[in-house]
Amino acid sequence: MWLLGGGTYDTPTTPTREYRNEVWSSPNGVEWELHMGSAPWAPRQYHDVAVFDGKMWVLEGFREPEGNLRDVWYSADGVDWRELPDTLWNERHAASVFVYGDALWMGAGSNARPMFPDVWKLTRR
Repeated sequence: MWLLGGGTYDTPTTPTREYRNEVWSSPNGVEWELHMGSAPWAPRQYHDVAVFDGKMWVLEGFREPEGNLRDVWYSADGVDWRELPDTLWNERHAASVFVYGDALWMGAGSNARPMFPDVWKLTRR
């Protein structure tokens, strides 16, 4: 299993938000290996992750002071990350991301006021 980014906020011991871009993996949920303390994608919360086309994907998210993000990154090994350039959708966080029909889908999320119910499809190149 893999843990990609995230952070903390509004806890009794951490009253300010902390954003992370660490990459961890575990074979059993008990023993963890840190692969990267700082991946090339910006630290973020409320992002989405998926496995598609033999790669891990990190999509969109939120971080202060920028707000919502719209970038997309992928890696086959958790260390060598590449950005998918020129995404067409609006910035967002907490979208619905899933794999269906040999494609990676992303829809809605917290993307604007009012929220737009858009759906995007990424296919293999």
